[in-house]
Amino acid sequence: MSASQPAPQKRKRAEDLTDGPSDFALTEPVRSDIWFEDGNVILQAEGVQFKVLKSILARSSPVFGDTFSIPQPPASGTNHTVDGCPIVHLSDSAEELGYVLKALFQNEYMGYEEELPIAVISAFLCLGRKYNIKKLEREARRRLYKAFPLTLNESDALNDALPGTNGCHIEDGYIDILSLARRAEMLSILPRVLYMICTLYSRKEVAKGWVNEGVTRCLPLDERAVIFAGLDAIYSAQAQTTFAWLYHPAAPDSGCTAPLECDETRQKTLIANLSPAPLPTGLDSWESQVESGPGLCIGCAEDAQARHTAGRHAFWEQLPSLFDLPPWAELQKERQDLSYSRSLDRRRPEILHTEAIYQDLKLLRLTPSAHRVPLLLRPMAQSDIEPPQQKRKRAENSTDEAAPIELVRSDIWYADGNVILQAEGVHFKVHKSILAQSSSIFEDMFSLPQPPSSGADTMDGCPIVHLSDSAQEVEYVLRAIFQQQYMGYEEELPVAVVAAFLCLGRKYDMKKLEREARRRLYRAFPLTMRDADALYDNIPGIIGSEVDDTYIDILALARRGEVYSILPRVLYVICTIYTPMEIAKGWEKDGITRSLPLHERAAIFAGLDNIYFAQAKTTFEWLYHPDTPVPGCTTPSECHKTRQATAILNFNPTPRPAGLDYWEDHTMSGPGLCRSCFEKAQMRHTIGRQEFWEKLPSLFDLPPWAELQKEREDLI
Repeated sequence: MSASQPAPQKRKRAEDLTDGPSDFALTEPVRSDIWFEDGNVILQAEGVQFKVLKSILARSSPVFGDTFSIPQPPASGTNHTVDGCPIVHLSDSAEELGYVLKALFQNEYMGYEEELPIAVISAFLCLGRKYNIKKLEREARRRLYKAFPLTLNESDALNDALPGTNGCHIEDGYIDILSLARRAEMLSILPRVLYMICTLYSRKEVAKGWVNEGVTRCLPLDERAVIFAGLDAIYSAQAQTTFAWLYHPAAPDSGCTAPLECDETRQKTLIANLSPAPLPTGLDSWESQVESGPGLCIGCAEDAQARHTAGRHAFWEQLPSLFDLPPWAELQKERQDLSYSRSLDRRRPEILHTEAIYQDLKLLRLTPSAHRVPLLLRPMAQSDIEPPQQKRKRAENSTDEAAPIELVRSDIWYADGNVILQAEGVHFKVHKSILAQSSSIFEDMFSLPQPPSSGADTMDGCPIVHLSDSAQEVEYVLRAIFQQQYMGYEEELPVAVVAAFLCLGRKYDMKKLEREARRRLYRAFPLTMRDADALYDNIPGIIGSEVDDTYIDILALARRGEVYSILPRVLYVICTIYTPMEIAKGWEKDGITRSLPLHERAAIFAGLDNIYFAQAKTTFEWLYHPDTPVPGCTTPSECHKTRQATAILNFNPTPRPAGLDYWEDHTMSGPGLCRSCFEKAQMRHTIGRQEFWEKLPSLFDLPPWAELQKEREDLI
């Protein structure tokens, strides 16, 4: 610790909190309705006071017992006592403390099979762990374990049980339970909780948040990634288990009496229930399935029901793994001894000492009341998108706090140069005049009178200008300005060079370089589908990165350089290149593990959901909503089967983004379309692609093409 930094003050021990004014007592305290006239201690939390009895509190909590057993100095003054009783200041939520005290002193919330709100259970669990009130902590755990059993049969029994027998008043409180489970490390309830969140909230709500009572709320970015990865795993798993009877029907010799009708029923049911985007329904009962078409024969219906039932159990067994959790048998160990409670801080002993308690009070706080936003459920803020960026230091001040680094001379070193630029410890000796000619920022800098330079600020008699930029990007820019590199006619440039031209060009007002970068990006990502088709997935003027994640690099460049008009196409292509699992969890290429920033994952997953529905209404409208019959159709039955089979082949069990696919890109299945239906479908596909293109920016919550066009007007 440097001499200029004062040593941090230790928090007061609990027994010392009555010695002087507390930071918690900044407002006039309010007396709660928990006030025993013969009480002998005052607990104060968030300005609310509770008068209770030491003996009962000490009997319930060893932590308070230890606190009260320590001799206290005589208390004096109104700031230290109330009604002659010492005041103990706590940093907990007053509402949570009230729940706990009502349970300990008034026997509330302890009725036989009385359902408790999640807020009360949170208080019991978290304050029970914090103050070692084992009875309340065990009560909270029992209720949560009962509400989220480890077997499918028990889970089904809860769904059929009478109201009031689950131990928890859940309703739509799964978000709060997820927060509670993470904090309390109750992993065994997570598979079911995460699955229920997948079923209750749309992909768009998971990605972008939702409005509740006028407040936009959202999941933390890391939880969104977990859920999106789980959703993708659910879609694949349920197709192989619960709905295997739809994808893999029984053999023809299984007693089916109407093969054609049964096959048509399966296809129609599949499309009706799982298209254009599937839903997480792996635990749905047989009775909840909506059958479409002429219906299954008795033999096929019995076979399908038996396979559905067996598939549900198989899906349940896979459920923890779908969210990267241990198997049920491993999770069971968490429940074997309810007296065992792991500390949130693994460095602390299980029985927490008083000083450690007061050092960590704020770490264990929850906000259970209805009028507070739960910790996991908070208003959408800029912090959800990305951490606030620190302002760059001005070039002339950048040496004040710079860590000592070894300085390196670059190969951009002109013997007759008169200024040295330093970036990341790399020196570049160049000419002021040429630099000033290219950049108004440097021109202004060099025109200002400079104070006499000390030895540390010069090299070879030249002043040193410290830059906070990447040395590699500075080199790209200087090579372009002083050596005319990267400026050849239709010469393709690496993304890194384009990024340097764009971002440093903007920063230092090097208009020629910035324009060069923009022209290349605008040419590579045009605003019309006709121009995009002419490029046919090429990126003219730009070559890929070494690990061939070009579009990922361009996405980062577009965000950094605020080149929004290229984003619709860039984001769409990323959706087509990377699987949902790779988007959620990252991917490895050439020994390098890469992943998208959390906020980009959320944007892409919201866009994916929009793509699935948009392409079903535009490009592939001929598959999902065909005219019945198409005028001139000569084989209605065969054409209908072909559409169904093609939809299933291309978009189930997990859909793929294909709204900009050419007609030739998709695989036709089934007996084939007649000439009339083929021509009609091809025409509608072509028209639909254009409609999908027009919608593309809105699918990622970007302005329409006409608005994005304005970004390019100064280059036209």
